[in-house]
Amino acid sequence: MNNTSLRSSNFELLRIICMVMVVTLHTIGHGGGFKNTDINSNNFVILHFLQSLSIIAVNCYVLISGFFGINAGFKLKKLFYLYMQVLFYSIAISLLFWTTGIKQITLNGILSMIFPISMQTWWFMSGFLVLYILTPYINKFLKVLSLKEFNIFLLILLSVFIIWPSIPKLKPLDSQNGYGFYTILVYYIVGAYIKIFYENKKFNKNILILLYFLNSSFLAFFNIFISRFLGHNFGIYRYNFILVFISSILLFLFFKEIKIQNKFINKLSSLTLGVYLIHDHSYFRECIYTTLGYSNYYNTNSFIFYTFFIIITIYVVSSSIEYIRQILFKLLLNDKIYYKFEQKTKIIKNKLSL
Repeated sequence: MNNTSLRSSNFELLRIICMVMVVTLHTIGHGGGFKNTDINSNNFVILHFLQSLSIIAVNCYVLISGFFGINAGFKLKKLFYLYMQVLFYSIAISLLFWTTGIKQITLNGILSMIFPISMQTWWFMSGFLVLYILTPYINKFLKVLSLKEFNIFLLILLSVFIIWPSIPKLKPLDSQNGYGFYTILVYYIVGAYIKIFYENKKFNKNILILLYFLNSSFLAFFNIFISRFLGHNFGIYRYNFILVFISSILLFLFFKEIKIQNKFINKLSSLTLGVYLIHDHSYFRECIYTTLGYSNYYNTNSFIFYTFFIIITIYVVSSSIEYIRQILFKLLLNDKIYYKFEQKTKIIKNKLSL
């Protein structure tokens, strides 16, 4: 179902690293470590550096989608497979927690299980799938723009959705602090822009990675300084913050310049979405860090080591579960079923002119 061997391993490696970053953000965020460490401790400093380095993860995911999606074309089969993957975990995780008595069945829980996209069980998947549905029309629009027209269009988008929200005291159009559809759309368009006009342009890898670390370090030091000045934890870590945007572009361009091809990397990358769907379901999010006793380590010398232990544990276990799910789906959703599905959806596709 996925020909992983043909994918660009440099970008697949970026997907893997970004998913590790996502797990890192969720561990120190949802796990409570970021809010409960002493602001004058070394742990607090390290956490801010982890946050600053990792906050670009979702942005880079969408940049990759725009970079390849601008020429990939819309596939109902892909949409079907993504939705089935989301629905599988929505049902499986809900039933697991209900049947074991860990969570009680509620109307909202049932609706979230049956309609995971509409109920935004995972906010990113809701935005991403809507984006994917719109890509045939977005791509048609973007491809007719000249470089000058695209530059002006991009300048408007970045001014409204990146620069405007980054200025204190102003009230941006995106009221979700970058955690919404506007930001996903902007990063998709930026990824497409890089593909159309700068795919063959060479950038210095060493300068890019150096600037990424310097920019991320500045973001971390800024937040650490303000936190200690105010006397409480402070952090500007929004996906649409200007410094986060810059770091996202720098890291993406760095991986664009790396040329590698590796089947193992590609296979491991195909498991990343499953890692997200498993560990960031609200049911797991509410209990996983408590079960692992994360709060016992907040202000200890072993806090950072235990943080990395949790990150690795979540990633390995979730990847293993996703690997099993892929085997299961390969057996159930065999080529004959996909063939019948494609035949039926060709009629719809032709009518929609996708």
